[in-house]
Amino acid sequence: TVRLVVMVVLAAAVWLGVGPVIERFSEVDISGEARRLFYANTVRMIGDFPLAGTGKGTYVNAYAIYEPVDDRLRLSFAHNDYLEFAAENGLVAGAALALAGVGLAVWLAAMWRRRRGGFAKGIGLGAALGVTAILIHGFTDFNLQITANAVYFTALAMLGVAVLTGRGDMYPGSGYVSPFFGLRGEGQEGDQEGIKERGHVQRAHVRKRRLGPPAAVLAALVLFVPAWRDFRGFHHLEKYRMARGAARSVESAFPALEARLEKAVASSPRAVFRVELARLYTEMARVANDSGREEDREAFCDKAVAAYDKAIAANPIDAFTHYEAGTVYLLYNFPLMTYADRAKAYFRKALELKPADEFINLNVIFVYFSGWPGLEDAEKAYAAGLYRAMLGRDPAFAAKLEARWKQSFGALDTLKAVLAELR
Repeated sequence: TVRLVVMVVLAAAVWLGVGPVIERFSEVDISGEARRLFYANTVRMIGDFPLAGTGKGTYVNAYAIYEPVDDRLRLSFAHNDYLEFAAENGLVAGAALALAGVGLAVWLAAMWRRRRGGFAKGIGLGAALGVTAILIHGFTDFNLQITANAVYFTALAMLGVAVLTGRGDMYPGSGYVSPFFGLRGEGQEGDQEGIKERGHVQRAHVRKRRLGPPAAVLAALVLFVPAWRDFRGFHHLEKYRMARGAARSVESAFPALEARLEKAVASSPRAVFRVELARLYTEMARVANDSGREEDREAFCDKAVAAYDKAIAANPIDAFTHYEAGTVYLLYNFPLMTYADRAKAYFRKALELKPADEFINLNVIFVYFSGWPGLEDAEKAYAAGLYRAMLGRDPAFAAKLEARWKQSFGALDTLKAVLAELR
């Protein structure tokens, strides 16, 4: 049977052509694909959070802290499941997850060797090889972070367990107790002991079967409820985006848009829904400001800040949420910048979380430089440090800042005076 399987696989490989596969592997350059940089930054992350990690599902935000330059990419996964496990869950939990996978593969292999039946050995071999392949692939990619692959891995593992722990065809001496014969007794006494043992095994099996379905249903419900809440939240978010695209103006459609986002927020605790609601309030604050309705502007700013603060509580390491919250404080009592200090506090936190981001740096430096005469020495030193750091990352940053300055003020005289002071 094994020889037949090998022959079929080889025939399929020849028919499909192994050339493209070999060519792809020959072109793979880990350094060229930036994986070495990803791994090095992830190792630094693990070093900073060795015990409890950054938190499950936070890699996409936490990685930004360790990016040396802004590559305009949003790295969602480490391209190494085991490094990501350690980064998000800590070394102890990450090692436990990795050992659980290795232990599963080793256990499946050990059980496979004990089987005699062709069906069990064939299905068990396929399941064990599939599990092992996914575990090995995890060293260079994020297989187990993809839901479909994780479900496939679980299905293979359970199939292997079900087939390889079935009764009736294990090798003697494997530790298996047959329900039809005695343990190792001889004659009538051995048969009687076997019958008793069989009765114990059958009763235990019946109890497990009775408890199994309710436990499975309960576990499914526990997992289904948060998934359903997220589904409802994203459903309302999609409806909001469709209504937003069809609206003639945000102001005219605001009541319906707000109601849709409030349903999304009520459905799920995810930060993304609160961020979207905060953006809607911020846009309405700008509309009110342009119309000269100061009281409405302040009210919408209050709502936006409250929504952003709740989003930050749900996901405190998203740099852009902090940055956007800071921009709301610049709208308060515009153009007097009454709450500029609060805005700068949010900006500083955003740059702590994503220090190399060009967009955030550009706009934060612009805010500091535009108010340069009124800054204290410590603030000037901080802004100068941001500017020099960005020049070190990208020499063209000075030209980008000039373009941003021209967009707002037209002339560059004030900017040149600030830069002259930095030399």
